[in-house]
Amino acid sequence: YDTQLAAGFLGYSTPSLVSLLQASRYVEDGPFQAQFCGGTLTTPTTVVTAAHCLVDEKTGDQRPASSLLVGLGPNLRDPALRVVEVSRVFVNPAYTRRTAVNDIAVLTLATPVTDVVTLRPVSPDEAPALTSPGSLVEVVGWGNTSTSSKQFPDVFRVGRLVVFPDSSCGGGRQ
Repeated sequence: YDTQLAAGFLGYSTPSLVSLLQASRYVEDGPFQAQFCGGTLTTPTTVVTAAHCLVDEKTGDQRPASSLLVGLGPNLRDPALRVVEVSRVFVNPAYTRRTAVNDIAVLTLATPVTDVVTLRPVSPDEAPALTSPGSLVEVVGWGNTSTSSKQFPDVFRVGRLVVFPDSSCGGGRQ
């Protein structure tokens, strides 16, 4: 966790980052307890996220749109966190749970978010600079910050990573 880098982000310079919330837990326990994954707002009605967030690992069942909400804001405990309903879930049909190949999904929001800057998708010409082994990238989210217990932040964190070749990960998934 890079505190200097995060200082800029805590000013919320990445408004396209969203939290995925379980609708039933949100009603009962609030957004901090309901958050289970992150995503990126790419158009006023489109969120791109990981397929593994929306597909049950054991059964392969997909979460229905009615069970999801999207939170807009950096702090899951902020009473001003804006919440939007999801109207459609599309999981890449080529997604493979065992290998996580094609791990991408798209959510359609029920209400357009027109006052938030969206993240422009990377063009094919720009992709090699971000995906080539050795490239430096930044990740943001509310994931577990401990390797020995469950410790989840209420404000998203920022991390700097180096891209490794697929062949160095778990025997080289294809």
